[in-house]
Amino acid sequence: MNFFLTATPANGLQLQPGECALPYPTTTNQSRPPLGETMNITKDTFPLDRIPDIQKTPENFRLLLRLESFTGRLCPRVGDEKPLLILDLETTGFNRSDKIIEFGFVRCSYSPSEKKLTSVDGVASLYNDPGCDISDFITGLTGIKTGDVKGQHVTRNDLDTWTFGAPLVVAHNAGFDCPFFYEFDSTLPMMNWVCSAEDIDWKSMGMSSKCLEYLCFKHGFFYEAHRASIDCMAVCRLLQLNQPAFEQLLDKSEWEWSTIFARDSPFSSKDTLKARGYNWIGGVWQKNIARHDVEAEKKFLGELYPAGGQLAQVRDIHKSVRYRKRKR
Repeated sequence: MNFFLTATPANGLQLQPGECALPYPTTTNQSRPPLGETMNITKDTFPLDRIPDIQKTPENFRLLLRLESFTGRLCPRVGDEKPLLILDLETTGFNRSDKIIEFGFVRCSYSPSEKKLTSVDGVASLYNDPGCDISDFITGLTGIKTGDVKGQHVTRNDLDTWTFGAPLVVAHNAGFDCPFFYEFDSTLPMMNWVCSAEDIDWKSMGMSSKCLEYLCFKHGFFYEAHRASIDCMAVCRLLQLNQPAFEQLLDKSEWEWSTIFARDSPFSSKDTLKARGYNWIGGVWQKNIARHDVEAEKKFLGELYPAGGQLAQVRDIHKSVRYRKRKR
């Protein structure tokens, strides 16, 4: 099925994934379920019988188009193109001891002057045998089974094919993907990473979630989630459709960054620090911030606990290592 139908929920009805509320107009005498009853729409069906209702009240429906993998030019060549690599990893789990089972890549070109993607140059999904069985949970999440990856190994040459030219790397969860990527091979070249979830102010654009599936729904398309290459393609389409979001991402890629450490912060401040984006790493609450925000952050720490601003330690970091530390 290449289309998916959603409908405006009735009376604030809370829906489960895969369900949509159906508006039943009171202007007909057609037999119908009670107002607000839900209809399950599976990936294999499309409610063609609802077309008359769509024509009658189109404002109550949205049509989503399935995203297909594609390569080619997105707009006329500008002339100052640079490489960009959208990357996603599937793993055996979420802990440091877990292993990568799939690499997803979408290699693009973008114009820094026009701040837009200009072409999709390649797409790949590479399986990697982790040397252990894949759990039923991960198979349910990704569709990848132990037999799919058995005997398949991603090599350094494979990775060099996609990372040549030091592209700007985009991941929708860079804080997860970047540490796994460099733990797979610590000699891989340093590249500038940005996060399409954290480095874009989606809330200011009216988005209530950073979840990739939700963002895609809001931009008029859907995809089969949690497969590496199609996740990458979804990020690509999202950034193509929403140029202001891509502009924010490029701007963040040029910022200078620092790590601020909330030294000697009391236990009572942990929830506040966590809510502000700090992570507990190496026995101290810390986070990466834009260098121009350091003084404001020190002021915040000073107001949070005695001498917090004076005790805070700041370390300048290169933008290429911003996402390399694994969060705890």
